[in-house]
This record gives sequence, structure tokens and C-alpha cells, in this order.
Amino acid sequence: DSKQEGSNGEDKNKCCPICNMTFSSPAVATSHYLGKTHAKNMKQQAPKVEEAVPPQKHPAALPTSSASSNEENKDITDPDKFCSLCHATFNNPIMAKQHYVGKKHRKQETKHKLMAHYGRTPDAPASSFM
Repeated sequence: DSKQEGSNGEDKNKCCPICNMTFSSPAVATSHYLGKTHAKNMKQQAPKVEEAVPPQKHPAALPTSSASSNEENKDITDPDKFCSLCHATFNNPIMAKQHYVGKKHRKQETKHKLMAHYGRTPDAPASSFM
């Protein structure tokens, strides 16, 4: 297993053939490979291998599954792990930083400010505005 190439000879920092995703930077690729979506797709693609290996031999393989609900609540309040305005989760602080300077977050901030200015909550139905 090489550092930069997958089994197909593809650059792992450019795409993930398992999840059918392409990446804009190595940081995004790293975040993906450490994330839940990739782990789930890996597990679905090779269920027989997972069943054959006893769970005691690889406890670090699924660190997110052992998280308690208390730890999940801490993640929601941590801006490096969750943006409450956009309801976005992050795998690392670099991804969080990229999100907060990005277009989607700015758009949500603007929407939130406008809604507050006009006395409407962002989640209120449109019919209550009229």
C-alpha cells in the first residue's frame, strides 16, 4: 500500500473510488479518510472481512462508534467540530476554519442577520411572514 496512490493507481489526495468522491485539497482528502462516511462505505464494501476479524484485535478501527452521547453534546458546542448556524460537522479544525471563511457560511450569516432584523426566525414557515 503506497502513501499517495490507491490500488487503482489513483492519487488518494484527489479522489476516493470507494466513496466516489473527488477532493479539492489534501486537507479535504485527509478529513474524508478520517470521517464517518468513508468508514461506513469501507465497512459496507467488505462486510465479510469485518466479521472474520475479532473486534478485540482492532479497537482503534472505529473510534466514533464508542463515543457516548455526552461526548457528542460536547462536539456540538465546539466550533471546531460543529457549526450551529449551518448544522455542519467537521473532522478537524482545518476543515472548520475553511468552512467559516467560505461562501456557504457567509450566506447563512447574512440570512440569519436579515431574519433577525425583520423579526422572523430562520426556521419559521414562510406563511407566518405574510
